[in-house]
Amino acid sequence: VAEGDNWFINWADFPSVIALKDGTLAAHWLAKSGSATYAYDVNISQSKDSGTTWTKPIVPHRDNTQTEHGFVSLLPLPDGRLGAIWLDGRNMKDMKDDHDEDKPLAANMTLSYASIDAAGEISDEAELDDRVCECCQTSEAVSSDGIVAVYRDRSQNEGRDIYTVRQQGGAWGK
Repeated sequence: VAEGDNWFINWADFPSVIALKDGTLAAHWLAKSGSATYAYDVNISQSKDSGTTWTKPIVPHRDNTQTEHGFVSLLPLPDGRLGAIWLDGRNMKDMKDDHDEDKPLAANMTLSYASIDAAGEISDEAELDDRVCECCQTSEAVSSDGIVAVYRDRSQNEGRDIYTVRQQGGAWGK
């Protein structure tokens, strides 16, 4: 799918591959976007020939910040597109390069969503939650009512718990 010496690799935030409704494969991995420890972007590529060839990677977030973008979940959508959610650190761009567990963060990690069609066009971009845990996995599924995203929320008093947000009728709830 891809290779490089600029990948962001750790034990908790890792690449994935899924199959879409028509057999297209979609893969994601994380590539460094700057010199800071947590400066990395989501890269997504698709293959229509069982993995023999892959499209040029696209970055689903268009903020162009050298910040953390990761903990991705990919989802085959019923209409054939690819859905993606990820933790988005664009609001943390002016923070120091540390994740000190003992002090509250000055800015918030958010949860973002976008869909990607067969041509690599990004649409339906949305911020799903404006304050989430900055280091936990995400997940998503399609229900009979629409998409359900699952993630670890972060309250104003640093309480962290599992939350869900749903897309119904094309709109995301709270």
